Amino acid sequence: YCEFACNFKTKKKLGDVEQAIFRKTGLRDVWPFREWIGTYSKEYIFTLIEFLYDNVSKPMLYECTDYRCTCHSRSFNKLEGQNEFRKDINVFLRKFEAGYRLGEEGYVLLIAPLELEVLVNTEVSTDKEKEVDERIKDATNKYLKFDSTISDKKDAVRTLGDVLEYLKQHNIILEGQDNKDLFNILNNFDLRHHNKIQHSEYDKEIWYEYFFYTFLSSINFLLKQNDHIVDDK
Repeated sequence: YCEFACNFKTKKKLGDVEQAIFRKTGLRDVWPFREWIGTYSKEYIFTLIEFLYDNVSKPMLYECTDYRCTCHSRSFNKLEGQNEFRKDINVFLRKFEAGYRLGEEGYVLLIAPLELEVLVNTEVSTDKEKEVDERIKDATNKYLKFDSTISDKKDAVRTLGDVLEYLKQHNIILEGQDNKDLFNILNNFDLRHHNKIQHSEYDKEIWYEYFFYTFLSSINFLLKQNDHIVDDK
């Protein structure tokens, strides 16, 4: 289902494949894959997997054009191609290092710890898609992406904090001290404000992980307790 090298329709779409890869990813000396694959770093491999996912299609109809039975695809299904590609590549990604997966949005993501994987994969659907659903998805992708930096992780945690703030405005909060503790983290750990009394000297790699999963689990709990988000007034 991935026909970069031989399918004329794909070539027409991408133009020069090597240049198309460079324009999209900034990578050089990667095409053709068979010649360069032995030189790829992990970052190259994951970036190319994301590139392939963006461009893959499943051929649905073949047509033979000459006496040698040279066949070309005349019809393609992008969604089916992406689904098959993701299913096949995830078999290998799950076994690599700590475990990765290619998500539906086309990003190679670090697999969450086993006890938290269900939480990360929980589909969120509210009547406030832009304010809640999309922000949760963006934060999750940014935090777990294979090349996520400390700055990216901070942004992801802060985005989940914005969701908690939005829910708070609609009186969707945890009870008592739990709610105070959540917003103590947001306000006093150098996440969304900047002042001298904030805690800033801590191991961010460890603490951002704690913040991320704490905020995400709190949001999921709050949404389960509320069927919908009330309309803004």
